Amino acid sequence: MKYLLIIGCLLCVSPAFAQSQMPNPRQMSGIPRAQPGDPAGQLIVRVLQGSVADNARIGTYVHLTGVAVDGTLSYQKQPVDDGGRATFVNLKTDGSIAYYVNSILTRQKIQDRLASRVIMMPPHTGVRVMLAGLSITDTQVGIDEARLSLSDKIEQPNQVTLSIGGQYGKSESATLINLVTSEEQTQIVPNPEPSLGQLPPRKTGVFRQIASGNNHIYIAAVSDGQQRYFSPPFQLTRDAGIHSSVFVWATPLLLFRLIAEFEDDKVWFQMRYTLQNTTGKPYRDQNRKGILIPFPSNAISPGVADEYAQLVGVLDNEGFLWRKSLAPGSNVFLGSLGLSSHEGALSTQFPMPFGAIEGTFFIQEWPGMTVVTKPSISPRTHETSIKTKFSMYDQISLIPGESFEISMSGLPLAAPWIYWSKLFAGLSAIVIVLIGIRLLFRPRQS
Repeated sequence: MKYLLIIGCLLCVSPAFAQSQMPNPRQMSGIPRAQPGDPAGQLIVRVLQGSVADNARIGTYVHLTGVAVDGTLSYQKQPVDDGGRATFVNLKTDGSIAYYVNSILTRQKIQDRLASRVIMMPPHTGVRVMLAGLSITDTQVGIDEARLSLSDKIEQPNQVTLSIGGQYGKSESATLINLVTSEEQTQIVPNPEPSLGQLPPRKTGVFRQIASGNNHIYIAAVSDGQQRYFSPPFQLTRDAGIHSSVFVWATPLLLFRLIAEFEDDKVWFQMRYTLQNTTGKPYRDQNRKGILIPFPSNAISPGVADEYAQLVGVLDNEGFLWRKSLAPGSNVFLGSLGLSSHEGALSTQFPMPFGAIEGTFFIQEWPGMTVVTKPSISPRTHETSIKTKFSMYDQISLIPGESFEISMSGLPLAAPWIYWSKLFAGLSAIVIVLIGIRLLFRPRQS
């Protein structure tokens, strides 16, 4: 009887427990993931309205936009089937095209605007992504995954506001492209009036009377006379336009973080590099098979974290090589290397071919140590959770081609026992070799 009561209790609580363990589709919405077993070049988009068991209506369109390295645009759409899935095949797997998926879901009189992150198709597997709206009975305000932080206000219906930042000239042509019909609207966006003591303001263009709904999808393009820069694709809902953005910058923007710690007479650096591709299309270095981030030529044991080993290689005495096309947005990897000091001093430099818009350098504090950086920066003390103190040099900014230079003195010296242990090991090896030679050539006795 006791066991029957236990089983009965488990049966009573299991539905609630299962419901509490049910994943929230909204937390996974728009995030692509490689799917082993799916054929290369295949993208499956599952569209939900509510829980993972609530598929979107059959026939709901999913829009797929491709932006190629050379700025060529491609577009197709597919309706979802009775499993809530739209399938796209024969997509490029060589990194030459960045893909995006979009859809608008309607519940009562409310519309959810759904959009994926950028999708780069891997060479050996397919990709799956979920677009998740709220239940058709939900009355919450519409989801807006295309909303930017540039403005908290909701744009007027049927209106596209386009912000242009970066290295813009006297005037740029801004174009709004209807991906369904290939129609284009172009306007010249003049420079705004400069503000004293402030960074150059963003330029703004406005397009009005733009059709909304899931039958339309757009992308904005800005030309600087040499190439086009793109926004992510977007749609307009019944009740809201959109505030989108294009950043004009031809090469990747670099952010870096260096952390230096000591081990005997070595300084070990842990590095985090972030390459920002703001062109809205894949970026490729035309001069080599990848993007090179140089490191000091006398680096010891340079390497990358295991999870980035297939993406980033190490060229001896040169640097880290990002092997693939650089996807639009942020691209991150972690690396490490060591440098030897000489009599407690070390001078080195980290070349930055793309410059750096933001850098931070941490170095473990040591009694009597002095550190000089170029550009010259006053440090602040930063204490970790385990009470280790570091000097922090932040807001490092470099123009393309400059290097971040570090000169250090008063560093820890190698402990004397290390010298003697190496000497003893060397002498021992010599003695063993001599004994072996003597045994090999000693006279044989009959």
